[in-house]
Amino acid sequence: MFHRFQRIPRTPSSNRRTRVVGGFLIALIVATSVLFYATIGLPAPHSKDSENAGVTDSEKAAACREAGRQLLCEESSQGMEAVLKGAWLYQYTTGVIPPLDGLTQPVSLLSTGTEKGSGSRKLFDVVYNPVRGSKRTSANWAAAPPLALPFSGAAFSFHQVPAAEALLLYRTAKFSSLRPSGACSCAGVRRNPAEKALAAPEVVAGRCQHAAVANKSPLSPYSGLFLPFAAANRSQALVEEDSLEAALAFFKSLSGATRMYRHRSKSAVEGAPTIRLGFNSLAAGASVNHLHFQFWQHPAESIPGSEIPRASQKQRQVPSLPVEATVKRVVSRHDVHPGFALHDFAHFQVPGFCFSDALEHVEEVAEAVARAVRYMTSHEIPYNMLVNPSTPPRCDVYLVPRKPTSAASMLRGVLPAGFPEIMGEVIVPDGAASHWKNLTGDELERHFADNVRQADEVLDAVRNVLTDSSLWSPVPA
Repeated sequence: MFHRFQRIPRTPSSNRRTRVVGGFLIALIVATSVLFYATIGLPAPHSKDSENAGVTDSEKAAACREAGRQLLCEESSQGMEAVLKGAWLYQYTTGVIPPLDGLTQPVSLLSTGTEKGSGSRKLFDVVYNPVRGSKRTSANWAAAPPLALPFSGAAFSFHQVPAAEALLLYRTAKFSSLRPSGACSCAGVRRNPAEKALAAPEVVAGRCQHAAVANKSPLSPYSGLFLPFAAANRSQALVEEDSLEAALAFFKSLSGATRMYRHRSKSAVEGAPTIRLGFNSLAAGASVNHLHFQFWQHPAESIPGSEIPRASQKQRQVPSLPVEATVKRVVSRHDVHPGFALHDFAHFQVPGFCFSDALEHVEEVAEAVARAVRYMTSHEIPYNMLVNPSTPPRCDVYLVPRKPTSAASMLRGVLPAGFPEIMGEVIVPDGAASHWKNLTGDELERHFADNVRQADEVLDAVRNVLTDSSLWSPVPA
């Protein structure tokens, strides 16, 4: 309901006082702004007619990155996403990251449905991404590698990533608190190009546990790799609880996720592209056996110097991956935290599980996932994960057991199914431009049913392991 307020008559003297006070406040704001920009090393903003009107995108990106450095050094919780995007833009505009020209917005395909009932029609978003066909890899696996394959210093690892690709180094003071403690004096932002990103003294000395580096085959703008315990040479398996705890701490520190969870407000990020986090196990799309997550923006937005089509109004209003929008069912609730629940999505093309309110219960979800991963590793069951900035009762952490990928199980012209494909976004790389336009929802549904979807008895076993604790209670169907 709107209320009508009575207007109070103003005298000439009150108008003069108002103008004086207003002028003083404006002068104070301007002086404060100049002082702020001088403090962080940026020029004060000018009008479009000023001498800075001709600043290039590269210089703007460099200034943005420098501002982000200062924010991180001050350990501002709102600075993490700023430094990440600033450093990424700098690398993109200076040629470290290849151009994203040709990347398309998703084209939705719907299968005709093979059975009656809810969810019988499957939804796929198909994206043409020319740079995804050149991913770096530890080995060309003709067959699926064992999930417990140990890290090998002889194979490609992120120790070989040059310093120019480092976005930031990162530490967490205490995982349970989920409070990032800065970026280790902003190390790795400006270094000798001959050095390696993980050779920074802060990493070698153990002061920085984690790193974020650019993805040379980006999924979208602001696409990169998060490396938990980067110098510890962990293999690509989430068998240790603190690996996922570190990744969730990093994800929550991004301003979009932090803002959303801090205020429990969907409107804080609704309609805007947001950062997501994904994980591929070995035999499930991982091309490097060195522990890493991938982060990317969904839906992709245009950036300086690119020709990425703008997301449609509908895509921006509902920026969901197909798995995020699919129907889910609560199968178990945590006895102490009722909002923390396990769901399944049995009607999706690749069924799996997800937790709601997981980012508020990181230790509990990390324990459950690690328990399930140890079971799946011992039984050679590959898996994919997704983390998104959703609020309860929607899911924010997804775990999907699936069949192993191999050369024989690939769909023509489509990448081996990793977390984007498992979650419903099918990426078609360079060389497949003529084929991807002919894909159909029925063709994709058959492929995922025959080559990716796990058997129901395997899913039942994983669900039981996820909730194998006295603190979980099943919810009747």
